[in-house]
Amino acid sequence: MSDAVDVVVERADALLGFGRPDEARTVLTAAVAGAPDDVRLWAMLARAERARHDHAASRVAAERALAIDPEHAGAMWTRLNALLDTNERLEAKRAADRLLDRSPDWAQAHLLWAFAHTRWSRAKRTITEEQIWPLADVPRAAAALDRALELAPHDAVLLADAAGCYRALSWTDETYRPQATAALDRALELDPNNEWVMLAAGSAMHAPGRVANAAQVLAQHPTSWEALRRVDHGVWNLVSIPVAIVTWLLLASVLGAHVAAGGGANVVTKVLGWAVTGIVALWVLVAEVNSFVTFPRGLLRRTARRIPLVPVVLVLTAVTWIAGTGIAVVLLAGIVPPDGDAVAALVAALAVALLLESAARSGVTIARRRTQVRSGLWTGPVADRGRRREDDSDRTGALLSGLAALAAWLLVALSAPSVGSWAAWSVPLLLAARVFVFRFSAELLRAAGGRRRPRAVVDAVLAGVFAAAAVGAVGMQVATALGVV
Repeated sequence: MSDAVDVVVERADALLGFGRPDEARTVLTAAVAGAPDDVRLWAMLARAERARHDHAASRVAAERALAIDPEHAGAMWTRLNALLDTNERLEAKRAADRLLDRSPDWAQAHLLWAFAHTRWSRAKRTITEEQIWPLADVPRAAAALDRALELAPHDAVLLADAAGCYRALSWTDETYRPQATAALDRALELDPNNEWVMLAAGSAMHAPGRVANAAQVLAQHPTSWEALRRVDHGVWNLVSIPVAIVTWLLLASVLGAHVAAGGGANVVTKVLGWAVTGIVALWVLVAEVNSFVTFPRGLLRRTARRIPLVPVVLVLTAVTWIAGTGIAVVLLAGIVPPDGDAVAALVAALAVALLLESAARSGVTIARRRTQVRSGLWTGPVADRGRRREDDSDRTGALLSGLAALAAWLLVALSAPSVGSWAAWSVPLLLAARVFVFRFSAELLRAAGGRRRPRAVVDAVLAGVFAAAAVGAVGMQVATALGVV
């Protein structure tokens, strides 16, 4: 039986080496059914589940191995990784201490000890975080990294991981930044084409460089899920963020114009209006223009060819931003009187721009999800967790849009009637449409095998109803401006 187990373990190890963890898992699952007390099979199964990014299953298999042999270093290593990946930091720290006591001359034990005792956040420390990651752990974690590199100076992947850990430590103490750079440079020198090493190099870059790096990794490793995720995230952020910013500028401008035309303008509303207009203008001119200038040109052109909606939305966003900013300045500066034909025409133009920009934003939201699903980004265990995170993000967006719609309805109801009333009523209606666009987007992620769930149809219909109502409100505003009604 021992020989048969050896064969299974060797085969599974080879399958993992060739990047076929699903097959390794199938082989090992069948083997443990016949030999449930063999620690080697459970330890190897834990490795296979880790390669599949199923951290819960990896932990279960590792704990089965440790129940048979509490001193099995490989199973301890896999269980510790599972604890780190599921953010069970206190238990991970205890497991790291045990692993280091068991294997004091193993580089991976020192590396994982450093990982477990490092705070991976740039944000200000809270009292709870200070208890979990005291400042005294910083030099101890750095010493553990030093020892890991001393024991395995030619392991490129370990060097890349150590570089990331040094970089996290440098957020607390800048003196560790040179070690991070040196470890990463050494990793690239040893194995410049390794997928993990290349991605680690990209992690140290700013957003445009990170996207370019991920595109390079994807060219060499077409099955790299993390590289695909980074490219996708970078491309869609480049498109969707300016669209969202300009949409909120127009929302604020339409509501502000409504209040001003009704005679309700005061110092507070004018200050808020100037603040919103100025911040958006600076953001677009500085942050967004710089993002487009530094973004990889080839990637943007390829995206524009694959998804014709992208260049249309970008042009529309630029036009609506210029028009919206100009009209907002005219209204805020009091260049036109607060009532009359001139302000009615301006508000009508603003309402049409808002309608177009909102349509673009909804189109981007849905196109992004459809593209992600069709590209295969959400296949596999690690992708499944990413899908759930994006699903939560869409549902949070629906909640925020709903709250914003209620606030907008209240503002319109309480402010005085004016020539901008119909345009102002389009704001809560469009926000309500966004609620169901987000919900429909979430359903796209949740749909199995491309099948549409009934809830998605309901959400699409409701989004259409509110959008049609908003179009009608804008139509009435245009008719008012033209003197038809």
